[in-house]
Amino acid sequence: MPYVMVDIESDGPIPGDYSMICFGAVLVEEPLDKTFYGQLKPISEQFIPEALAVSGFSRAETETFADPAEVMHAFAQWLSKNVKGQPIFISDNNGFDWMFICWYFNRFSSVIITVLTGCLSAGISTILPVKIPLASVLKTWAAFIKGCRKICFRILNTFGAPGIPIIR
Repeated sequence: MPYVMVDIESDGPIPGDYSMICFGAVLVEEPLDKTFYGQLKPISEQFIPEALAVSGFSRAETETFADPAEVMHAFAQWLSKNVKGQPIFISDNNGFDWMFICWYFNRFSSVIITVLTGCLSAGISTILPVKIPLASVLKTWAAFIKGCRKICFRILNTFGAPGIPIIR
């Protein structure tokens, strides 16, 4: 299965209220020469200056970036061209980075519908973009959440997590 490493920068903690400023992706196969980079115009007036500073861009610079729909379409085309089979997206912090990528695909792309179909393994969630009906997405999502809760509880019960209460 092909792995795609993704890293994003944003101007705040959540997509929609805040914007993904830029992101890069690399197909994880030697010689690591299949890459994508996109810079996206803000979608919201809100931003946290300290969060934006991490990207190295000013607000004025980000306002000159490309329309998010164009960038996400280009990313979908890059994935189609370079990834054979269903990709597994990985990042650090996967929850944060994937949240933005997934939200932007759903908001700005008619090409890819994303669905979480994997489960937690060594701290990495597997995420597969596929074209499927919404009813199947919801059913799969519900099964995924149920399965992950069981796995997380099993891990916590086996190894413990100091300072984190177990809620059932």
